[in-house]
Amino acid sequence: MILKSVEKKENSTAVFTVEVDAAEFEAAVNAAYLKNKKDIHIQGFRKGKVPRAVVEGMFGADTFHQGAFEELAPQAFAFGIQEGKLEVVGTPEVDEMNVSEDRVATFTFEVGVYPEVTLGQYKGLEVEKMAVTVSDNQVNAELDRMA
Repeated sequence: MILKSVEKKENSTAVFTVEVDAAEFEAAVNAAYLKNKKDIHIQGFRKGKVPRAVVEGMFGADTFHQGAFEELAPQAFAFGIQEGKLEVVGTPEVDEMNVSEDRVATFTFEVGVYPEVTLGQYKGLEVEKMAVTVSDNQVNAELDRMA
C-alpha cells in the first residue's frame, strides 16, 4: 500500500488517498470469490464448484470487486492514518473507490481529525493574590450557624 496524498482542510477534516497495488487487490478479489463461492450456482456446475473465470466471464470482470473493496477498505484506512500520522475523530467516509486498468485500487477517505491548537504565551504570567482576612467574630458566627 502507498499513501498518495494527505490534505488537511479548514473544518478539522482530512482527506487522504491510499493506493493498493495489483497483487494485494488480486488477493482480495480471490478472497471475495472464495467467500462467496459456496453460494454461486450456474447451470452445468455443481453448487459451489463454479470456477472464478466462468463467473467473471458471465457476469463481468468486476463481479468480485465490491467484496474486495469491503475487505481492503479497513486495511487501507488503518494504513493511511498510520502513515499520515493523523489523530482521527469519528467514523471515516469513503469518498471514492476505483480500480485502474492495471488492477491498482485507489481509496479516498474523508475523516474528522482533532483540531490543531496553538497556545499563546502562558509562562511567566503573574496574578495578584488577594489577601483575605477573617475575624474571630466571623469564624464564631459561622460555627454557630453550622451548629
